[in-house]
This record gives sequence, C-alpha cells and structure tokens, in this order.
Amino acid sequence: TIINYDETVRVSTEANTRYRDIRGFEIRFERRYGAWFYGWIQGEYLVTSRGLTGFGTIYENPQDAELQANDARQFNSPGRLGLRGLITFQTPRDWGPMVLDHHILGGWRLNWNQYWQQGGQQLLNSDAPLTQQIWVDVINSQNTDILLEKVIDFPDVRFSVYMQVKNLFNWKGFPNPQDYQAYIESLHFPYETGEQHGNDKIGTAWRDDNGDGKNDIALGWNYWDQFINPRSVFFGVRVNL
Repeated sequence: TIINYDETVRVSTEANTRYRDIRGFEIRFERRYGAWFYGWIQGEYLVTSRGLTGFGTIYENPQDAELQANDARQFNSPGRLGLRGLITFQTPRDWGPMVLDHHILGGWRLNWNQYWQQGGQQLLNSDAPLTQQIWVDVINSQNTDILLEKVIDFPDVRFSVYMQVKNLFNWKGFPNPQDYQAYIESLHFPYETGEQHGNDKIGTAWRDDNGDGKNDIALGWNYWDQFINPRSVFFGVRVNL
C-alpha cells in the first residue's frame, strides 16, 4: 500500500512477499510384541519464523517513514512440542474356544490413537516495538480416537463388525468467536492487573471465577456452533471379498 503525502490517496496491490520458515526435529519409536501388541510414539519440536520481505506500506511523508520498518520485522514464535501415538492390542484369529466353528475370542482388535500439541504462545500486539510486545499462552490441543473391531473369517469372505469413537473425551477445541478482538479483550491474562488479572489463555472458553457460574468471556451469541468436533460414535460392518 502506497500512501501519499497528505494521506488522501491510497494505492494497493498484491505481492508475494510474505514468508514462513518452520524448523525442528521429530523422533519416533516403534515396537511390536509378538502377535498381541503393536505401537508407536512420535514426538516433534517445531520453531516457526514469519515475516515480510520489504515494506508492506510505503509513506510519501518522510515523517511517517519510520512506520515502514514495523512491516519488515521477523517474528519468531516460541518452540512447540507435539506428541502422537498409537497402541494396538489384538488377539490371534485362532485363539480361544470354538463356537459355531469360530474362535469367539480370536480376531479382536483395539486401536488407541492419541494426539497432543503444545499451544505455545501468541503475540498480541505485533505492531508494538520489540520491548513492548506482549506474548500470551495458548491452550494445548489434544484428541483421542479408539476403534474396536471383531473379524470373522468365512471360507470365501472376511467379515468384521466395528465400533469407532472419535474425540473420546469430547475435547472442545478452540472457540470461533464472532468478534475476535472482543474475545481477546474479555480474557484475563497474567500480565494484566486489577480485576482484569487472571490465568486465561487464548482458546479459553469458560471461566467461573465469580463463584456464581457466570461466564464473562465474549464468545458471541452463536456459542452452540463454535465447537465443531463433538464426540462421535460409529458402528459399521466391513466385508472383504
């Protein structure tokens, strides 16, 4: 955006000048124990940098030129730790007593899939000088999915029935407030003082620090549709010919 001397004319155009750099490492452990257990766990640590090459806004007035430098800074987000894991317990298909020519205890499989991501921190005032920047914590992300399946082998077909539960512990996730700025201002962060002081994080959706069950976080009237990952239970049948 180019702004003339008396700020009566603004001319804007698109340019491919933003960048983001993600660095880190991951490590994975995997193990199978006989025919009964199998699992893996994977950890990662990521650091993100982002910025703008050049100026996003150019001022014709030299007195405003120092504002251009704010666009060219690089923002380095604190590192975040993430964990993923899967544990599978299964019984051999020919294990256990026979009932109607089938091993009723054999062919069972239970999968436990776990995810966790550290929320890290987020910069509230990206336009402020470096010495006045305010970083606040973000809530962590997590999810658990399970799958329970029983396989039954017939001469020409493999048949199985299963139950799958997604988001087992019904984690609410991050709210999607109508007015993001009003939401941020309604949170009580540790850096604030007086009645506004608190332990909220970005992503906090409910607070009861008044003792009366009243929540004063500004999520907007559409609270009911802001959490789009409810616990879901599925029952199904698989047939492999």
